[in-house]
Amino acid sequence: GAGFTPWLDPDTLANNAAKAVSDNDDPATSTLGSSGGDQFSDYLDFSTFGSWDRLGAGNTVDTIQVSAKSRVTGTGTAKWLSVQLMVGGVAVGVAVNVNVAISGAYAYLSSGTINIADFGVTLTGAQANASNFGVRLQFQRVTGGSPRVSVDNLRATLCGIFTSEELSSSSSTSSVNSSSSTSSVNS
Repeated sequence: GAGFTPWLDPDTLANNAAKAVSDNDDPATSTLGSSGGDQFSDYLDFSTFGSWDRLGAGNTVDTIQVSAKSRVTGTGTAKWLSVQLMVGGVAVGVAVNVNVAISGAYAYLSSGTINIADFGVTLTGAQANASNFGVRLQFQRVTGGSPRVSVDNLRATLCGIFTSEELSSSSSTSSVNSSSSTSSVNS
């Protein structure tokens, strides 16, 4: 977003965006400022989760839980502000505030379970299995000078009533898990 702090370090923008994909201690980073739009990170977009096991095209996803391996260094504190769904490579609906404090050590922070309806949209199995389905994250400075937010990995869990041949053609509550395989920064 215009006026937000970019996900930049000495690397190029494309390299920085790709860093958050793998769990390798080589993260995407954003150093947040102390005033105006600088207090907020640019959007960090994750997509191409791969195939969601047992999620048929006609199924409806009811909830999502996102976990981001994050930490904050430097002066000040920061939080994971929000998550938003991406369908067709575009952010849809509204961002849902998660307001999770980030610690100084890497840890998987959870958005908690979010109802898809809270985003103001519906999500089908076909949309979730598309190569351009994803989530958009944003972070915010809370106190102090210039906290540096690092994101090293992302996980997501989708839940709903899914039907498939594996489930003997009957409805059953199930969850499916995947880790992200690509990400991008949206300025």
